[in-house]
Amino acid sequence: AAAANAVIDEMEAEGRRTLQLEKGVAELARWLQFHNIPTALVTRNSAITVEHFHQHLWEPAGLPRFEPAISRDDEGVLPKPNPDA
Repeated sequence: AAAANAVIDEMEAEGRRTLQLEKGVAELARWLQFHNIPTALVTRNSAITVEHFHQHLWEPAGLPRFEPAISRDDEGVLPKPNPDA
């Protein structure tokens, strides 16, 4: 399991190095904020990647951090939707 996790971590690190905002996403986020529409970030990525996203892409675009921002590292959060939901 440790070797598999190391591969996943390296793949995610590569993703952080190439991560960029899609065209129009900052404008959409500003529109949602202007209209007081709540937002959140839910991802299977790590908390390190969520922090990187906020620090290097989201905040430099003048946008507030997502709250909540839930990653795979958050305890008590199941890794997939409940089939009964």
